[in-house]
Amino acid sequence: EEMADFNEKIMIYCETYQLDGIDLDIELGSGHEIWKYYADWVSSLRVLCDERGYELSTASAQWVAVKVAPETFELFDFVNVMAYDNDADESSHADMEFAQTSLQYFHVQKKLPKERLVLGVPFYGRGYTADGALDWNSYVPFSELIASDAANYDKDLYSGIAYNGAATMREKCTLARDFGGIMIWEVSQDAAGEYSLLSVIKEELTVSAVRGDVNADGVFSVLDAVSLQKWLLCAPDAVLADWQAGDLSEDGTLDAFDLAVMKRELLAS
Repeated sequence: EEMADFNEKIMIYCETYQLDGIDLDIELGSGHEIWKYYADWVSSLRVLCDERGYELSTASAQWVAVKVAPETFELFDFVNVMAYDNDADESSHADMEFAQTSLQYFHVQKKLPKERLVLGVPFYGRGYTADGALDWNSYVPFSELIASDAANYDKDLYSGIAYNGAATMREKCTLARDFGGIMIWEVSQDAAGEYSLLSVIKEELTVSAVRGDVNADGVFSVLDAVSLQKWLLCAPDAVLADWQAGDLSEDGTLDAFDLAVMKRELLAS
């Protein structure tokens, strides 16, 4: 009864402020009793969101996800993977290796498809104690690192503070292209103008749509027709990276008519 009442208040809040959906960011230890009720809570929210056309997402990390079953993660439209604040590393809390292992954990252990996993990146840095432990009291926005020295733009370490500079951010964007994109914590910590990390992400992830290019490889080819046909036949491994590009009949849906148009245009070319 308390859960139902709480959920109703969440729905009222979303309706009042015309929100698109709900994101759960529960960062409590694995011993907390919330995990006894978490699966039921997510299930009930999924029903309410479906009734209203809302999205349901979550921000999670390995240490949070340990008590959450794959079946519960399956209920989310996407998962923002918090690949930062890694206290097991003595030199960087958010390096490329941690980004890769974090995404693979959710893909393999929690059985989530890549397109529903969003890589979380930090717009801040953290320092370390003398014995190599992550200093949780240190927190330096990227904007302050640039204000200290503009040369920090392409670096990952400054005065004992580990962070992600532009070069590493580009690498992470390349990684994120194989998954569901990028999530930022958080955008107000970005530097302005030519030193903006957000501009780097926009530049790296913005792709000009090609008509018919449902696999988003930049070319319209017979591979796109194969992908669309497999998707229409509900093949288990069927994935469309850009379904809108396949809506050749421009009616807002994908169906056999789009496939027929696609084949005709491929033959004509």
